[in-house]
Amino acid sequence: MPEPVGEELELDLRSDLKSRQGKSAVLYIDLRNFRLYNQLYGRVAGEQMIHTLAGAIEHCLDEAGTIHRLGGHEFIAVTNNDHSEQLAQDICHRWDRDSLGFYTRQDRQRGFLVGIDRHGIGRRCSLVEVNIGIIDTEHYQTLSDIFSAALRANLVAQTSKGSSYACVPLDTDQPPEKPTPHRVLVVEPDAALAYLLQTTLELRGYAVAVTSSGQEAFKLAITNPPRVIVLDLFTSDLPAGPFLCQELRRQPELKNTLLIVAATNADREDALVAGADLFVPKPFELDDLLGWIDRLVEEYAKTVDLPSSNRFRGFRR
Repeated sequence: MPEPVGEELELDLRSDLKSRQGKSAVLYIDLRNFRLYNQLYGRVAGEQMIHTLAGAIEHCLDEAGTIHRLGGHEFIAVTNNDHSEQLAQDICHRWDRDSLGFYTRQDRQRGFLVGIDRHGIGRRCSLVEVNIGIIDTEHYQTLSDIFSAALRANLVAQTSKGSSYACVPLDTDQPPEKPTPHRVLVVEPDAALAYLLQTTLELRGYAVAVTSSGQEAFKLAITNPPRVIVLDLFTSDLPAGPFLCQELRRQPELKNTLLIVAATNADREDALVAGADLFVPKPFELDDLLGWIDRLVEEYAKTVDLPSSNRFRGFRR
């Protein structure tokens, strides 16, 4: 569908919402991990994926619903407020069915994408998923307020794995919680490198624990789940290989923990299949690793640290 300019889009949305006399819901719809897909598969494949999303939304809308493209892979759908959650669920179902044809057999079978930067660092990302934030427009006075609330609901939806949607209530006047330092657990058999990572991360504001033992790392992670684990697969007390990575990823307490594998003579594909979010080959530039830690923590902070909603619905494949 054509992409309207800003003023045209604003006029269309104002007219659409006004005609419903306040009895409407807005769905903010976008694609997670689309940027990586676009880099791996190319612009043409990316545009086809966006058209497929638009088609899925249009197919699921009833006669009273409308769709507006914000730009890129972001859309706004407007519908009657009593149909909004069913619409979101239908879009999630249809997307997960229709989007499988956009991947190679290898990506479909392993269930995730792998992005590799110029330093050989590999990042694991899920297949492209649709996230939908839903708000009831009667609680908001301006179009700007509607957009802000719908975007916030969309970010909450991103805290759930798989294609998902969320309905978020009005903000309360509760004071924000005082931020605490993000915890990092470093599992590194090289004492000199472990000390360097600890001191450098602490200077950047992280709370850091260090161990060379795989068994101790497991206990520390479960007892006080860190935001990030930097793990060498060759610990002092466990067999070499992805065993510890697999065990850490299986633990429900660590579902929001970022797992970075930094290792020598390890297979990037094996580490990512075992559950690592990022694979960093040794030797590495310290600034590269630190930059990735900062980046991943910042990305997750936008979603995981959002206030939880007391009216949440999540659809998973």
